[in-house]
Amino acid sequence: MEFFNQKLKAIKKKSKSYLYCAILFLILSSICFGWAFYIADRAKSTEVTLHELIYRGSTKEKEFVNLTVTEVPYRFAEYDSDTTSPKYYFLMDENYLYIGYLDYGTYLTLNQEDIQTNPITIQGFTKAIPDDVIDIAIEVYNEELGEEFLTRDNYKSYIGEICIDTVNDLGDNVLQMILGALFLVVAVIYFIIYYSRNRKIKKIQKDTMLWEEVKTELTSSETIDYPKFGLYLTPSYIIDGLKGFTMISYTDIVWVYLYEHKYNGITNNRYLIVVTKDKKKITVAGLAGFHPKSKDTYLEIMKKIYEKNPSILVGYTKENQKSVKDLDQIK
Repeated sequence: MEFFNQKLKAIKKKSKSYLYCAILFLILSSICFGWAFYIADRAKSTEVTLHELIYRGSTKEKEFVNLTVTEVPYRFAEYDSDTTSPKYYFLMDENYLYIGYLDYGTYLTLNQEDIQTNPITIQGFTKAIPDDVIDIAIEVYNEELGEEFLTRDNYKSYIGEICIDTVNDLGDNVLQMILGALFLVVAVIYFIIYYSRNRKIKKIQKDTMLWEEVKTELTSSETIDYPKFGLYLTPSYIIDGLKGFTMISYTDIVWVYLYEHKYNGITNNRYLIVVTKDKKKITVAGLAGFHPKSKDTYLEIMKKIYEKNPSILVGYTKENQKSVKDLDQIK
């Protein structure tokens, strides 16, 4: 019994490695999201008015600012004619003229008839005004005013070099948000793998007769262990610990062959594909990474499997493909 428990513990240990990986990536995800929120909160905690930054002569981008608007926005430039696309607008507070790069939702919020008596404060980040937008702003403003008032020489004194941007969020935390989301996805994948593998073991344990057979098979003196591959060749079954607890009877196997994945001419992944009588393809003994000597072990494993059932086809050859062509979905 102690011998069996050791083998079962080894199988469960391989499954737990996925749980540990899931926890690790979940921690990394939390760190990245926390970092991203810290950057955003730090920016918002230093919020100033757009007028204050322009008055200082600031040209710094991605500063969190607010602006209390007292006039309906006046659209003067756009890169996309679609109604809901972001556009450039003239904005006014009680005394000064500004430029805003607004999303459609913010524009609708400001497009109120009573905005003069009920000013609306918007928030966003500073953005450098593109040169072509400055040229259009000068031209449109002068046309509306009826005289050549704004010029390339004086526009900085009236509208500044930065505008308020409500379209793009704070860019400094984008990398952290992307990494946080990526790590979270990886953590979920590892959790799913861990849950799936443990469910297989628990399902077999509930079948008393099958579990007793598993004990007998794993503790048999004829059982051959391949710890590096998480594989056990028992007298009657292939048991793959890397798959949680995949059991395949030798009598159910039609074909077994080695699959190798190569990248830039280097093999970085190997595993065995076992084809069964019920037309299933099952992967076992997966080994990722660069293991140049592992191929010999795979060939040895296939030889041992063949010895358990000499009717099994071994190796990926045209002859073997032809022999199983009557099995649907096997290519």
